[in-house]
Amino acid sequence: MPTTIYFVRHAQGFHNLNAANHSMPDPLLTKHGESQCAALATSFPHTDQITHLVASPLRRTLLTTLLSFPSLVEPPKSLKIIALPELQETSDAPCDTGSAPEVLEHDFGLGQYAGKVDLSRVEEGWN
Repeated sequence: MPTTIYFVRHAQGFHNLNAANHSMPDPLLTKHGESQCAALATSFPHTDQITHLVASPLRRTLLTTLLSFPSLVEPPKSLKIIALPELQETSDAPCDTGSAPEVLEHDFGLGQYAGKVDLSRVEEGWN
């Protein structure tokens, strides 16, 4: 059976608002970006065919995945998002430089996102 890969670009982050915000390190999503995720969650036609979720360890990409595919990261599916450093941006701008593993663990390993992101491949110096 052939494998199908769906690519989704991250939703609007604060760095997308203006060039001055490119100096923000690893920015989060704007409210509009969160709305974009909610719209994708209700309109993506192939959610039932997804068996794996993979994202760059940038905070905006992890949040886009979490908010766009809630039915996949919540029970009964409970898929973990695999954070792959190899998918990171190639720019050296602060907005394209990821956070340290301990920051990502704090943001995605605790609270509402606990157990939903696999950060095991994100090692010190990945960014």
